[in-house]
Amino acid sequence: MSAIDWLEAQPTLGVPEQHKDPGIANTAVSPDIETLPLDQTTTADAVGLLPRSVTGFPPDLWRGSDVQSLIKALKDAPTDGHPAMTALLLTLLLAEAEPPIDSGRAGNFLAARVEKLMELGAVDAADALLQRANTTEPEIIGLQFDVALLTGRTVQICAQINAMPHLSPEIAARIFCAARGGDWAGATLMLNSALALDTVPARTGHLLLQFLDEDDAGSLPTLPPGQRITPLQVRLYEAIGERLPTSRLPRAYATLDLGGDAGWKAQLDAAERLTSAGVLGENRLLGVYTDRKRAASGGVWDRVDAIQRFDTAMKTGEPAAIGIALAQVWPRMQEAGLDIAFADLFSADLLKHTLEGNARRMAIEVALLSPDYEIAARNLPEDFRSADVIRAIASGTSVPTDGLSGIQAGLALAFDGAPMEPELARMVETGRLGEALLTALRQFDRGADGNINDLVDSIRTLRAVGLEDTARRAALHLILSKTAS
Repeated sequence: MSAIDWLEAQPTLGVPEQHKDPGIANTAVSPDIETLPLDQTTTADAVGLLPRSVTGFPPDLWRGSDVQSLIKALKDAPTDGHPAMTALLLTLLLAEAEPPIDSGRAGNFLAARVEKLMELGAVDAADALLQRANTTEPEIIGLQFDVALLTGRTVQICAQINAMPHLSPEIAARIFCAARGGDWAGATLMLNSALALDTVPARTGHLLLQFLDEDDAGSLPTLPPGQRITPLQVRLYEAIGERLPTSRLPRAYATLDLGGDAGWKAQLDAAERLTSAGVLGENRLLGVYTDRKRAASGGVWDRVDAIQRFDTAMKTGEPAAIGIALAQVWPRMQEAGLDIAFADLFSADLLKHTLEGNARRMAIEVALLSPDYEIAARNLPEDFRSADVIRAIASGTSVPTDGLSGIQAGLALAFDGAPMEPELARMVETGRLGEALLTALRQFDRGADGNINDLVDSIRTLRAVGLEDTARRAALHLILSKTAS
């Protein structure tokens, strides 16, 4: 027993007052006893997809924080514009760790993580996280239903809802699943009752009427989608032959077009949208880009043509052809917010070729946004913009702030080796590392908009807790995006 460290720990609570057991009960009511299966000894809030050996985070990542503070921090976490920070956010959302200190069986923290994944557009990751949780809490079942509608995997969740209707908090889900299970009469009866009792949203009820009654569907006008759309409504519009374009819907709905059923253009738009958000792999994007020849010109079609020409040039290995193709494709990828994806795809191969002039400068810029940033920084031309600051960031060393201003001055200061801000340090020391990192995410977003103090605090926090690569890549992307060639 001496090998179990907590047996030797001093108790943190005082010794309870001694008293004699009266030996009788005060009531005849049986006490509530909570039971858990042997394989479910932790709450759903502890579930993750990435083990600690992958994330590098300690087991008490969330332990010292309360659920409501974490939920608010997740809602406030930015989801656009800073790829390295988005990657960190995704890692936090998917990390295996002990649940927050006041976590319960309801899985509220898990639900908040899933909702943030949906906001990012990471539908498959949200689905995998929910499957791993394996819980029947109503709020989680409602999220599973929404995710299943977007992934097209509704058979399992509908079978579960049909077997135990009380699991679903929404009558509309029970109606839809009853119909999907073949009980059209039961679904119609539930819908009529829900309409009479006004327990189903008006637009959803109208769409369900059209979905269930094919004979009268043509006589019912199709309502335009409201400002707040739900996955069920999107699927119902599709079922009645009024498919909605996902480009105007929240990012998670882009998943519906990834399969190509809505056409190559919609598939391209969806792939670009999700890749720029950091939730779709760059190789998947390249596969969509190179699937066929472009059908028109302008916009996404010009990127398709440019990436295909560049891919061909890279395969030939001719430096002149690579330089010409790079000059065409790189500005287009930057404009679409796909510079990081392009860099991750091609930087290593680009560095192998001997390019000259402007092509070489662009190749180095591409590599600075990739995992090869240290190699690129060592080969930086002296006249490259912000060369001294970039070299310092890439190597994690300090640079004099004399003559610098704005973002450059802030980044130089952030890499001066000073300790993290005291309040964030206290968070880390008390088992609130996850909350501290969510704070750093918000600070970086504000810092990118001009609040230099927040920018400095954010990067110092990342470096202090060992996220050096994240700090460097975020800073490099920021300085390159804020300065012109």
